[in-house]
Amino acid sequence: MESSTNWAKVILPAMDNFLAIPIVKLTPYLINHKTQAQDFHETVYLKSIRISNAENIKSLPRGLDKLSHLQEIEVNGCPSLVSFEESGLPTTNLKVLSIQYCENFRALPKCINNFTSLAELKVVYCSDDVSFPEEGFPTNLTLLEISNAPKIYTSLVEWGFNRLTSLQQLDISGEGCSNVVSFPEEWIGMTLPPPLTSIRIRNFNNLEFMCSKGFQHLTSLQELAFINCPKLTSLPEKDMLLSLERLCIWGCPLLEEGVLVKEAHLRVAKFHGAGGHLTRTIPTYGHDTGW
Repeated sequence: MESSTNWAKVILPAMDNFLAIPIVKLTPYLINHKTQAQDFHETVYLKSIRISNAENIKSLPRGLDKLSHLQEIEVNGCPSLVSFEESGLPTTNLKVLSIQYCENFRALPKCINNFTSLAELKVVYCSDDVSFPEEGFPTNLTLLEISNAPKIYTSLVEWGFNRLTSLQQLDISGEGCSNVVSFPEEWIGMTLPPPLTSIRIRNFNNLEFMCSKGFQHLTSLQELAFINCPKLTSLPEKDMLLSLERLCIWGCPLLEEGVLVKEAHLRVAKFHGAGGHLTRTIPTYGHDTGW
């Protein structure tokens, strides 16, 4: 069977002959050959579109909102992409929206809160000016990953993480958030969504402590990681981490010196020192998940 990229080369621009194809990968070759809206209209069963390393693409092909089965859009390494057409994305069945390493991308769709099926949202190393939608995020998200997005982070704190009532995985990298000294923000009294099972906090240069109050309802939290937070000195209180199974500390020298771990309920706790070298692992109970 041919790869999905080769399929795409065959079916564009005559996609009406391939009504059941589930995925199209658009390479720079295809983008430069002017993919048009009508190329997608007849492909009614298309479920996934992935665009990678297309340097000149400034917007997605129009008409994607007509693809009623489209569930996934991934855009990676497209430095000319700035934003999406407001009416150009499907709002009903889209489950995954990922924009990564698009250095000039700076605006999520204003209507993203109406994406009623969206479960996973990733905005990773795009423009540090990328803004938070005025109406907020869809509250049904189960996975949220943001990096190098200080405006999104600041607005998300004010809007309220707790409004993401289905969130299970949270991954935040704090480039540009030099004013953040606690997580969650102590001054706003914010709590994190109870369904969370995994939290990763990375690259907050001035983060000093975890606000225990924000963790008080996390009875399902299993994984917790702190990476490259050089001023971090404390974890949440142990009573807030009773469900925790895996703890990873990497590049947090002050935390490594003073952290107290309740070993009895942890399956894996990893401490990484300077340069990422593993300095301590406790306990493994006979196996290491590699997390």
